[in-house]
Amino acid sequence: MVWCAQSLLFALRPPTWLKSVRMTATAHVYTADGFAIAMDGRQRWGDEPSRDGSISQLERDKVQKLFEISGKQMRLAYSVKGDVATADRSFDVTDDLARQIKKLRDRRFHNCRCFVETVATYIEQVINAAAARGRFEGFPATEITFAGYFKGRPCWIEVRFCPHLDRYGMLFEITEHDVKPGLCIVSGSAAIMSMVQAEHPRIADFYTNLNKQTSLEDATTFVTGYVKACCSDWVLELEPDCICIGGHVHVATVKPPESLKSTILGFFGFRRPRKTGFQWVIPPL
Repeated sequence: MVWCAQSLLFALRPPTWLKSVRMTATAHVYTADGFAIAMDGRQRWGDEPSRDGSISQLERDKVQKLFEISGKQMRLAYSVKGDVATADRSFDVTDDLARQIKKLRDRRFHNCRCFVETVATYIEQVINAAAARGRFEGFPATEITFAGYFKGRPCWIEVRFCPHLDRYGMLFEITEHDVKPGLCIVSGSAAIMSMVQAEHPRIADFYTNLNKQTSLEDATTFVTGYVKACCSDWVLELEPDCICIGGHVHVATVKPPESLKSTILGFFGFRRPRKTGFQWVIPPL
């Protein structure tokens, strides 16, 4: 099992960004039957000292952070966290991302990484163009996770945009995970993470020992319970910073496509076809 707390990246000057959020509660689990993913729904202003009444009106608890990609080669989910938009919404990385994915989802790519690199390069160009026009100070620290199936094979890739250029002059870096059943990556409350690792009785209602035999149903119960625990009132007693986490928890699964043999059997009526691809368990509001 792999645990990964969300790392926080800062520009030299406090960026004026709406965040999804300073601490976003997320949980991704892979099983032999598919992926289970959960996200919280809170969005807050990142620069706390500059927060005022007008900014508070922009903050929301029903933000969608998890989305579907359905194309000729792919059945994926992607999630967005970190810096997402300027206060006036003149720049919103989530909108630009959705437009680019819509253009690319039915094109042919050698593998999922090629698709993700193409999307990330476009977003980098959009960010650079917006910065050149003076639409914001400091580049956004945005994280995008792609998980699901590409050409029928499982894939799990993360893109992290940095508030500064790397040594190659790029704004993003890509991490591709070795996908094995039982792999789990979460962000959010450190207290809840510790409880899960210690199998604490307080989280017994959703805890499961994630391993290669874990079912998709149990994984879905885990990711849902984990994110809801991060959003709970009682966790604030242990970790006051979790006030940034909350809102509507939305959950989805991504199941592998049917094998050719199963498809043929289903066509001739020997078995009922199962649902595949992206499916909402708890949809966004």
